[in-house]
Amino acid sequence: MKYGERQIAEILSGFSGAKLPTGTGCSLSEKRREILGDPRYEKYLGEIAKKTEEYREKPIEALKFSEFRLFSETGDRETYQKSYFDRRGRLAALALAVWLWRKPEDASALEDAIWAVCDEYTWALPAHIWGEFDEENRPTVDLFAAETASALAEICALNEELLSPAVTKRAREAVEKRVIERFLSEEFGWERLKNNWVAVCGGAVGIAALYLCKPEKAAKAVCKLQTAMESYISGFPDDGAGTEGVSYWAYGFTFFAAYAEMLCRLSRGKIDLFSDTRVKNIALFQQKAYFPFGGAVKFADCSEGDSSRWWGLCSYLKTRYREAEFLPKPLLPCFDCDPCYRWAGIFRDLVWSAEPEPRRIDNKSYIFPSAEWLIASGERCSGLAVKGGNNGESHNHNDVGQVEFYLNGDEVLIDYGGGVYDRDYFGEGRYERFECGSQGHSVPIIGGKYQKAGREFAAKNVEISERSFRADISPAYGSENLGSLVRTVNFDTKGELELSDRIEFKSFPESVCERFVSFCEPTAEGGKILLKGKNGTAEMTFDGEAFYAEITSVKAPKPQDGRRIYIIDLKAKKPEMSVRFEMKIC
Repeated sequence: MKYGERQIAEILSGFSGAKLPTGTGCSLSEKRREILGDPRYEKYLGEIAKKTEEYREKPIEALKFSEFRLFSETGDRETYQKSYFDRRGRLAALALAVWLWRKPEDASALEDAIWAVCDEYTWALPAHIWGEFDEENRPTVDLFAAETASALAEICALNEELLSPAVTKRAREAVEKRVIERFLSEEFGWERLKNNWVAVCGGAVGIAALYLCKPEKAAKAVCKLQTAMESYISGFPDDGAGTEGVSYWAYGFTFFAAYAEMLCRLSRGKIDLFSDTRVKNIALFQQKAYFPFGGAVKFADCSEGDSSRWWGLCSYLKTRYREAEFLPKPLLPCFDCDPCYRWAGIFRDLVWSAEPEPRRIDNKSYIFPSAEWLIASGERCSGLAVKGGNNGESHNHNDVGQVEFYLNGDEVLIDYGGGVYDRDYFGEGRYERFECGSQGHSVPIIGGKYQKAGREFAAKNVEISERSFRADISPAYGSENLGSLVRTVNFDTKGELELSDRIEFKSFPESVCERFVSFCEPTAEGGKILLKGKNGTAEMTFDGEAFYAEITSVKAPKPQDGRRIYIIDLKAKKPEMSVRFEMKIC
């Protein structure tokens, strides 16, 4: 139901309870005592204490214009962002320490951190300030300006009695001027996006407004955000799949959930975004994207290691939906696992946290008919993810027909996920990147050509059952000579994978190459390739009479990764107008 501004103001005006999140079934003070006395939190609290001590001793690093301008000059984002996010880490660590241990020295350090953030010329990142950087676009509301606003608003409310009134007053005035007033006075492009941006920006702005504004003004923000939240929800297919990657699902949905929970509580349940059936489907996506042994599906710009950040979110979703499950591992958070130090997730990992319930290890499969995904698990820590879809999705990779396969917990056929974010990564050169173009995925290379980018380059005639996938992925190549390319994938509960491609050409092709990408080191022996992983060795078999193997390797795109990626090219010896390829991994 969509409410008018006056209705929202009336609903919000009647609330007299606490605005801070109250955890799962207890008060905030009770949750604090639980956290301090529960051995499960001991390691995490130790990390917070260590970071707090480091930040007390370490001067606040300046944000330099010479580093800010690097994005426009060279495309470099990392140099400036390193200092920017270090400040957010300082803010988060000290805010948690003050709330948990109530030490004056921590409160003094937190005041300095808040003051320094208020001193920043802009809260937006250079990559998100479009056009010339000047006074007009300086206060743009991007992801991180909105996040900063919600963090300051909540941190000031959380620790108000221990902070100087001058500091909290300045922080609140900065939030109102830089973010809330700006949001209320103009339209932003992200308000009608259908990806994580609208959830993060909108959710963070909403949180800040609910903390700082009187009911009439808060109602204006909530009323305007109804369109933004509807845009976010409608951006998901009917099956709830996060096609821009499970990392971005978690990023966006954490802020959506934080805002929705606060709005539901302050409206005494009258405005409950979680009651929408579509939201339930979206909420249950994450648990389906993780295999029982812990690996995650990494389609699109996914990042590794995200399961440790969402303990609080999983806990909260279990209070809303009977079907919700915890992720398989590891559930306890670590402070540095989010390099951007997003306060909303960090704080809720503590105050929303509940005792994890063991997740049953079974051989489930999930079909996402709208997204055209199949995710299934099997014995021997095996798992399959295969997709149809199109090459015009948010955070898109050219990956129609992509197959990701685990065996013995090893990534035998990988999807690397997201690479290094710089200007070119989101520019014209995106699909020249190994991780974004089809050359970095386990899909064929036809006549030396890769798949093309755009929604029209899509799978067709997609058929998905519990453990099999079939689709014609020829449209993804935009080739006039390609009549059809029917990929069939079968996966049984014993952990065996069978893949076949049936390719029809209109005239003789120059070449046909079946590419597979792996973290396992391959050794070719005729029609067999041994793939040595950390936990075991998988065996890939194919027709050695019709195809020959070429094996190369490249460094992983992210320098900090350190691994090598192995590329297995199985090339047709005599390409014909009709090519039959079959492969098995066991």
